[in-house]
Amino acid sequence: DVADIQNNRQQAAIEITRQYHCWTIVKGQGTVIASPQGDITVNTTGNSGLSTAGSGDVLTGVMASFLAQGMPIAEAVPSAVWIHGIAADQLIKQGIGPIGLTASELIDTIRAVRNQMWATHQQHSADLF
Repeated sequence: DVADIQNNRQQAAIEITRQYHCWTIVKGQGTVIASPQGDITVNTTGNSGLSTAGSGDVLTGVMASFLAQGMPIAEAVPSAVWIHGIAADQLIKQGIGPIGLTASELIDTIRAVRNQMWATHQQHSADLF
């Protein structure tokens, strides 16, 4: 049940992953990511504003877009969780949320973060040549 999962989120992620042979993400303070290979990662980005309707859907969409772009799943899952959290953190810095933060507000911020990352990568690539 929910209380059991919250009391030991890492163990819950491990058990779900073992049972279903899948990646598991247990959202919350310190989102837990478990891989089918047995790796556990705790993501430290994000805040309580992410506990809003549709936030998990946005996370799923980000993951799906990373996979569709050819990113390996072992990178796509933690990257999506990280950028989802960073977007929420940036919104807090802008005075949006955590109370009243909406899932749709995450989308524009995720896009901005992703574009900043891309621009930085392009600049670093150009510096190599």
